[in-house]
Amino acid sequence: MFVVAKDLVGIPGLPATTKGVREALFRLSSGHPDFVRKREGTKAFEYHVDCLPDTAREAVQARMARQLLAQSASLPVKATARGDLVTGAGGEKVQCELALYRKCPALQEKKLRELTDSQKAIGDARMVLVQEVLRLMDSSENGGLGMKRKQAVEFIADASVAGTLPDYLQRAADIANARKGATRAGVSVPTLQRWLSAWIAADTVGERMVLLAPGKVSKKEVFQYSWMPDFMRFWRDTNK
Repeated sequence: MFVVAKDLVGIPGLPATTKGVREALFRLSSGHPDFVRKREGTKAFEYHVDCLPDTAREAVQARMARQLLAQSASLPVKATARGDLVTGAGGEKVQCELALYRKCPALQEKKLRELTDSQKAIGDARMVLVQEVLRLMDSSENGGLGMKRKQAVEFIADASVAGTLPDYLQRAADIANARKGATRAGVSVPTLQRWLSAWIAADTVGERMVLLAPGKVSKKEVFQYSWMPDFMRFWRDTNK
């Protein structure tokens, strides 16, 4: 990801003027010709963010990520093949589940038919979050930022907890959570990592829905709790 000096004014750890930033970039990129190139169609030079100090680089990427996420939600995601998106993703459980569905498609169709509207809405919301992670990970040629998987997941998850995502994405995070309680806002990093792995492992929208939609919580009968018989014996004992 390349930037020009004027893009970096106001970034922590860098000078406050365009001239000062330009001089700092010249020093930081010295000896690294791959970090500098001439912007096409102009006389300006642009510099790769990897030449910046850590604090400045993270601030630039966070700002650009916010700008990217604020764009239309209808933009297509063109996730490119890369080391972060590996074969066999999702873990053994997901791979076994997918193998079963692919061997017997009727099982997948049955599960999809049995999903409630609420379950489908939650599955859709989780897919929206995953798509935005992939957008951040995508290459700059495809309109992404080239973020590493860990960085992209942490950015989305942390922003969802802080409530700073764009409105459409924050609503998706709140729906995807599928948990009640005012203190349970947003999604956690491990949870979003798990959803991303499931998405990567699946090949079709149907597979992704059955993997990402939450299961039904079955109501237990009273005596299904292992401790209930002992409790009832104690409760019925009139000598206690």
